[in-house]
Order: sequence, then structure tokens, then C-alpha cells
Amino acid sequence: MAYAAIASLMNTIQQSMESTGLVLQLFYQKLESLRAIMENPCNITGDHEALTSLEAQIAELADEAEYKVDLESRNIVMPENEKKQRRAFVNLYSLVKEVVGRIDSTMKKWMAIQNKLKNIQNLSLVSTSRHGLEPEDKMVGLENEFKIMQDQLARGARELEVVSIVGMGGIGKTTLANKIYSDPFIMSHFDIRAKATLSQEYCARNVLLGLLSSISGKTNEFHEQQDDDQLADRLQKLLKCGRYLVVIDDIWTREAWDDIRRCFSDCNNGSRILMTTRNVEVAECASSGKTPYHMRLMNFDESWSLLYEKVFVKDCYSPEFEQLGKTIALNCGGLPLALVLIAGLLSKIGKSLDEWKSIVKNHYLGEEISSSFAVDIPPSISSLCYLQTIILRLLQPNARQYPLVLPNEILTMPQLRHLHLDWNYLQYHGPTQKSLVLKNLQCLSGLNPWHCTRSVFRQFPNLKKLQICGIWEDFRSRKDLYEFHYLDKLEELDFVLTYSCYACFLESITSSGLLRFTRQKRQAILLERPSRALPPTESFPYSILPPPDAFPQNLKKLAFYGTCLQWNDLSIVGKLPKLEALKLGISACIGVEWKVVKDGFPSLKFLLLERLKVRYWRASCDHFPCLERLFLEHCWNLDSIPQDFADITTLALIDIRWCAESVGNSAKQIQQDILNNYASFMEVNIHEPQNKQRGPSSSVALPTISI
Repeated sequence: MAYAAIASLMNTIQQSMESTGLVLQLFYQKLESLRAIMENPCNITGDHEALTSLEAQIAELADEAEYKVDLESRNIVMPENEKKQRRAFVNLYSLVKEVVGRIDSTMKKWMAIQNKLKNIQNLSLVSTSRHGLEPEDKMVGLENEFKIMQDQLARGARELEVVSIVGMGGIGKTTLANKIYSDPFIMSHFDIRAKATLSQEYCARNVLLGLLSSISGKTNEFHEQQDDDQLADRLQKLLKCGRYLVVIDDIWTREAWDDIRRCFSDCNNGSRILMTTRNVEVAECASSGKTPYHMRLMNFDESWSLLYEKVFVKDCYSPEFEQLGKTIALNCGGLPLALVLIAGLLSKIGKSLDEWKSIVKNHYLGEEISSSFAVDIPPSISSLCYLQTIILRLLQPNARQYPLVLPNEILTMPQLRHLHLDWNYLQYHGPTQKSLVLKNLQCLSGLNPWHCTRSVFRQFPNLKKLQICGIWEDFRSRKDLYEFHYLDKLEELDFVLTYSCYACFLESITSSGLLRFTRQKRQAILLERPSRALPPTESFPYSILPPPDAFPQNLKKLAFYGTCLQWNDLSIVGKLPKLEALKLGISACIGVEWKVVKDGFPSLKFLLLERLKVRYWRASCDHFPCLERLFLEHCWNLDSIPQDFADITTLALIDIRWCAESVGNSAKQIQQDILNNYASFMEVNIHEPQNKQRGPSSSVALPTISI
């Protein structure tokens, strides 16, 4: 989740550099190095709560930043005047620097916890049925690699050597290793052969059982009565009986290698170990100074040859199908596993030309579709029944004018845990015989207001985090129809009203699930002037908030972005009994004065105000009796923090970024009053007061905002 969010943010920053000309390369490179760290999975058993929480923070930081970078980039490209354009340049540079600093800070915490827990790491052997996903029966384009590997294994020094194959998942490492393992020349050269397939989670005992079983031909049950030391001793004795070849497939960590390498004695007889891994560090550590072999992607001719072998050899197809097949092969990007999976799909749909064209059209989910209202996601996505995370983003700027259209089949994926979507609509027409209760779904980001209904929510009984995202027309269409009380496990809820250049919006959904769209004249709508997106009343004619009793009663975290609420609408939020964190992001509320009503926010511990135009904040300590952390960011017009906050005895931190100097002064006064009146210390962090520094900020250590 964090890896994908960082990658998506990098893509948005790259697009921003291209469109605005602002140099952000240093921050881009920093994100690239952080993404590389996240690419190496965490293989630690036990309590993952701390790591998972930090990963969620990283993903949240990246997702929020992506939205803001996109917005500020539009403010530069389509400015109202030169002054606002200059300010947008400063805002964009500051924003990117700030979020990269926060992500880096959180990553350091994540790495520290991971290192502490490595001592209890436990990896487990997985079934060799995984090989069914790899193109074992047909090796295309690896003839030269095969000869190189064969030569390294059968010739060379008499000392034990490790030969490593490195590459991303699905690139064909296992295919090559299996081909070598079963090659007649290799079989005759080595007296003993053993093979074990590992995965992200690994248990030494299962590896020992697998290797012993492949050597002796006896099942694992034969060795089950022996402990791990006895199994290791038995394996060492068997391997000393002759020249051996051991294949260790898909090893993930150095610790796993260090744990099992003790079983492989060097008998000075030319024995070899063949290892496949996605981790270059593991390969270099195991190869004892020898350069690991890096798998390459297949070229077009090899890709087409593999797809042809899987699909066209089995049946007779017209030239038109072959031309479409070549386009599909090209779109697979040289990944053998992708080719095998798409070949299986093509074989199932048979000779339906329209279906083949649909696959060609939708193979790149982020591709701009200029000839239609929306970007259709094929129903065949539901065939990935073991998929746990789906992230669908419209990467091309022009494609964001059109929504994603999701098939109803996406609600038939039982293992789905995380679903992250750009602006979308669901072709949903009520539960079907194939519809499932998605008990594993915990995080749903990007649900359109159209689908905040009873029939949808009842399919997510264990949902913990929900983001509702849409354009103005989407929210207007669902007035007072939220059915949140069906989500009794929900703890975190975000409302995001996006202002983008959109070419159409949903007008209605028929009883059969057919979506009817209305064209919208393309226009740029800036949050600096939100009334452009609204009806002539200059503000929303009603609040998009549901009544208090419609909210999930276990809700702990709530956020609003772009929603243009009236400040008095927040009285509804204050009535939520367990609300501990509230984020009011860019244009969440409009108006220059926030006068907190009588009851306030009795349970609130965390409050963030970001890029709001509020000037006067009228509140007392009674309105926020439990507040612990207050964050103010880019609230340019805010005059001060209510001085009565000095009597909030729980207040531990005020963090101010790019606000007026008077705001920082009021925070210091509160700090001094707390020290004088209660002999207690409250931390105050002030970054870049508005009227002290206008340019890009100097290097400042930025703490992570976590709730």
C-alpha cells in the first residue's frame, strides 16, 4: 500500500515538473530511494501493528500530497493573475519538500522497528503449486541465459559455489531455474538434486522437510517426528554422499539465507546452489563475490512467440485476431507471467472479437480514453480471486477528465483487503448470486457518493477505513442518503470533494445498472474560487453531512477536503461520541470566522487545520477539553489561536507551518501560561512564519503528523 502510494506520488510530481517547469528532481530522487526500500517486503512474524500503522501513515501522506500537488500545479498552469501564480510556485515547492520530509521521517521509524523485530523472523515453505503461475512448460527467449547458467553450474572450481538469478516477480526466474533443474545434462552431472520454493514468509523446518523429501522421494510425514536439528543433520549427511545441486527458489531476505546455508557443506567436489531472488542484496551476499545474473524483460518477438504458443497454436484464428494479439503482447511489457495470465484469459473468451478489442483497449487501466465518456475496467478483473490489494489510478492528466467505470464483479473478490480508486462509478445493480460479503475488506478509498447505500455497505461488514470521493454533482445526487450505520466497525472516514477538469458526470443509474452520463463543458475549477463549481447561491444549498445518528458510532477519525462546509456544520461532527481526530483540509470549510458552538468536541485529541481562509477562531478550553495535538498549516489569514487554550491541561503540542507571525506568538503565549499556571511543558514547533520568509524554506527537520 505504501509502496504504491509513493510510486503514484512520484508520477504526479514528474507530471508537475513537466507542466510547470519547477525543478523538483531532488525530492523525486529521494522518493525513488524510499520506494526502493519499501519494495523489499517486511518478512516479520508476530505483532505487525506498529509497522502497519506506519505504512498506513506513509500511504496517507502520499495520497494527500498527490491531491495537493495536482491542485497547486493547476494553479500555476491556469493562474487567475501573476501574483497568485508566483505564490502557487512557492506553495508547490514548499508542499513537496514538506511531504518528502515527513515520509522520510516516518520511513526511518519504520526501518528502526523492522530491524528490532528481525530476531523473531520466521519464514515458511510454500507449496510448489505456485509454479503453475509461471510458464514452466514453455521457455521462450532464455536460450542464451540457459547456456550461461548450465556452464556456471557444471564447470568451474571444485569449491561449493552459489549461482544467483535476480529479477522482479513474474519475469521468469522460476521458469529458468526449473528448466535447468530438469535438464538431462545437469541431471547426469550431479549425483544428488534437491529443490525448495520459499516465499515472503519462511520457516526453516519446512525448507528442511522439502529438501529431504525431494532427495529421498519420501513424503514429509516420514520426517515429521524429528526435530529441526535432526532434520538438518540428516540433510547434511545426505548431501555429503556425492556432488549435489540444490535449487532455492524465491528467497527474500539475507536472514533466511544465513539460516539455511549452514546445511550445505563444501565437500570440494563441484557442488552448486542455484538461487532465485527479487532482492539484489541477498544475491550478492550469497554469491561470494560473483556477479548475480539479472533477468531481462522479453523483447517483442519473444513476447509474441510465447503468447502465440499459449493461444494460437491450440486453435485457428483469423489474421485480425493475430494483429490484436501482437498489440496485447506488446502491452504486457515483456513480463512472461503477465503474458501467461493474459493468454489464459484469451483462451477462455475464445473467438469473440469484441472481447479481444476490449482487452486491447483496457489493458492499460490509466490510458486516456478520448472517444468515450469513461474508462471501463473489464469484468475479467474478478478472475484474480486471490488478489488482496487493488489500486486503480488515472495516471495521464487528460484521462482524469473521465471517471473509472467499475464492473459489479469487483464485489465478488473474496480476498480483497484494500481497494484504492480514482474518481469512479460502479456498475452496481444490487446483490447478485455471485455477490459476496467481503469480510476481508478493511480499507476502501475513493467510493463515490452515489454508492453510499445500504446494499453496498452491507457487503463490507469489517470495513475500518473509508474515503468518499466525488465531484459536486455526485454529492448533490446523494443528499441525505448515507447509510453509515451499517458500517459498525468503521473507525476512519474521509470526505473528498474534488474540483478537476471533468468532461462528464453521472446523471442516473437504471435498474439494470446502466450508467447514463451527461457531458460537461471542460473547464478549470480552482479551489481558490470554489463558488465557480457551485450553483448560483454562492455556497452549497445544504450540507453534505449526514445527521449525527447516521454516522458510525465507533468513528474515531474524520477528515474533510474541498467540501466547502459552513463552520456551523461542524456542530454535527462534535456530537460524535468517540471522535478523537479531525482533519480540515484545503477548503473544507468556508467563511472567515469559526465560532465553536456550546458542546464543542468533547473527545477530540487531534486537530489539523490546513489551507483554510478562516481569520477569527472563537473557542474556549471547554470546547476542546481533551485536545492533545494541534496542527496549523498554511492558514495564511488566521489571526491567532484562542488564548483560553492555555487551560486545556491535556495540550502537549502545537505545530505551526506557514502561518502569520501572530499565530506563532499566540502559541508561545499559551506555552508560557501553561508553564506558569500548571508547571507543565507544552511543545511548540513553528516553521516558516508567513511574514518572515516568502521563498522556499531552508532545511528543517519535519516531524510526521500521525493520529
